[in-house]
Amino acid sequence: LRSNYTESRRALTKLAQVVDSTDLVMMRARLAQLLSPELKKDSRKYFSYSAANAVKEVVRKLRINSGKYQITTSSVDLPVTVINEFDVDVTINVTMVPQNTRVRVGSFYDVVIPAQSKRQLEMSVDVVAPGQTTVLATISDTDGDEVVPAALLTLNSTVIDPRVTWFTSASAILLLLAAVAQSVRRVRRRGK
Repeated sequence: LRSNYTESRRALTKLAQVVDSTDLVMMRARLAQLLSPELKKDSRKYFSYSAANAVKEVVRKLRINSGKYQITTSSVDLPVTVINEFDVDVTINVTMVPQNTRVRVGSFYDVVIPAQSKRQLEMSVDVVAPGQTTVLATISDTDGDEVVPAALLTLNSTVIDPRVTWFTSASAILLLLAAVAQSVRRVRRRGK
């Protein structure tokens, strides 16, 4: 129960760094009631789990939608949706961290999300190598501290390197020319 209380308190403290809302202050004050010695063991357990669920719902009011993306070009801008369900505007940073080196992605700084709204950001992606990668999209405050749990964006790139395309096309043209030359030789032999 103490660990639930500590996690809930930390989650609200992190969120309060970017959300200036009296609801967060009131919720954090209500958490202190769980420490009352007058609560019986069963009541404390019930209220502790109820408080943990309420904190999860409040933290979920500021989030990035997870998603799956299929990439077919070497450079593209992908839409990433950030949702703010609080009654106040929020200024955040959105850090994008790929889990491998197949792609390079851009992050966003000092993004203002209006109250009770969604905002789409254009994440620039440069594909280095084809394949699948996961990007952690993290909402952080101006100091770079994570505010809410990160969202997962799955990118699957099927980009063929232009050099491979050029080599394949050149090989196909050479094969075609060789086939034409062979056909011309056969026609000449039959004529003789």
